[in-house]
Amino acid sequence: MKLIDASKMHQKHPDTFSIPDPEEVRKISPGDFIKVCFTAGERAWVLIRERSGDTFRGTVDNACLSAGVAYGDSIELEVRHAYDILEGSPHSKKLVSIS
Repeated sequence: MKLIDASKMHQKHPDTFSIPDPEEVRKISPGDFIKVCFTAGERAWVLIRERSGDTFRGTVDNACLSAGVAYGDSIELEVRHAYDILEGSPHSKKLVSIS
């Protein structure tokens, strides 16, 4: 399982590929969701369980078909992998940024 660097995608395509605002990224905490993209091209939400600086550990929060991970699997990711952010619980999802 390998993640695509969203910040590099934004650098290559700044007019068509947006990433979360750095201020919102600083606020990410356990219980929030980060959208990531795997090299297989599949995107998934990850429920953040722990944060240490720019590194997160969380669980995959939706079914994946080709990424080599499954719902509930624990993964580690970094700020640079964030395509989008959702604050809070799945029952009160507040969209913070749009990708």
